[in-house]
Amino acid sequence: MYEGLGTILLATAGIVGLILMTYAAWKWYTKSMGIAASGTHIRILDRVMLGRSSSILIIDIDGTQYLIGAGEQRTDILKEFETPVVVDAGQTSGGRFKEVLKSYLGKGKES
Repeated sequence: MYEGLGTILLATAGIVGLILMTYAAWKWYTKSMGIAASGTHIRILDRVMLGRSSSILIIDIDGTQYLIGAGEQRTDILKEFETPVVVDAGQTSGGRFKEVLKSYLGKGKES
């Protein structure tokens, strides 16, 4: 009755170990590569989710930065920045982004 139990437990432990190693490798890879959607020439500098499937992003394409509106059905370039936007690595997402968005919308201008 318990003759094959050791083999079954060993096989199950092996499968669980393989799944855990795959998960750890995936986490390491995405962390070392930055944001998973970034590439060699295109980087996502910041992103704010507006809804379930819509967001506003600041992206850098070979040194030129854009404010992008992205949704489920459509993606638009809202603005091309004349001067690069600096996003600090230690800053929480949305801090500098809100300043940039306010200036783009004209709310950041002093009267």
